[in-house]
Amino acid sequence: MNVGSRLAVTIVLVLATGFWGVVVTFSDSPTSWSPGMVAAYVAVWHIPGALIVGYLYPRKWWLGLLVCWGALLVMAVSAPGIAAATLLVAGVAAYLGRALAMRLARRAP
Repeated sequence: MNVGSRLAVTIVLVLATGFWGVVVTFSDSPTSWSPGMVAAYVAVWHIPGALIVGYLYPRKWWLGLLVCWGALLVMAVSAPGIAAATLLVAGVAAYLGRALAMRLARRAP
């Protein structure tokens, strides 16, 4: 994948997952959902995005944290614990994407 394609995929992922984070955190969740359930729902969208960004940019894996911008924008004030957990999980996912890319690069002929 060339540099332009990687950049385009990364920008689309960051914008899409960030926007979805805003939508999910502003939407009315079912009353039976706990804050942990809301955080899990938000993370379902951010983990794959962070993993892919970490894979595409292994040396700059921390860019995977950008996928959380929407959720962090909303939850930083209203639910800072959930925001921190979401950021932590996205960071771990981005680092795992980096590790996968590095491992596959070592195996390539």
